[in-house]
Amino acid sequence: FLAAHLDPKRHKLPSFAQAQWLACGLAWKLGLDEMVDHLASHLYAQLPGSAGELAWMLVTLRSVDFPADRGVIVSGSLRLARMQAADGRFPSDEGQDVHTTLEALRVLGKWDADHPNLPDFLNQ
Repeated sequence: FLAAHLDPKRHKLPSFAQAQWLACGLAWKLGLDEMVDHLASHLYAQLPGSAGELAWMLVTLRSVDFPADRGVIVSGSLRLARMQAADGRFPSDEGQDVHTTLEALRVLGKWDADHPNLPDFLNQ
């Protein structure tokens, strides 16, 4: 189903942004390397603009063991870290910041665990 709807020229599915990272995670788990390459390329070029969506994308991909050194993970993690407010929270685009902050801390903590010799995003 996903392969039939993937636009190989635009590297995306004809759907919402969230569908792209959910499909990318599924394709990764199923070993559909070509689809992963297309979707990851699109996600890298069109990173989500809000902390909530970035955290959701990163949690989705890292929860299926998507490689931590792929461009979409590295760039997304860096962008997310830069969104942290001075008081430590991550701004939500849907009300209170608690859920977004917890998801962002979860995924950035995983980044730090996966990259012990690189800068700690949480202590910048």
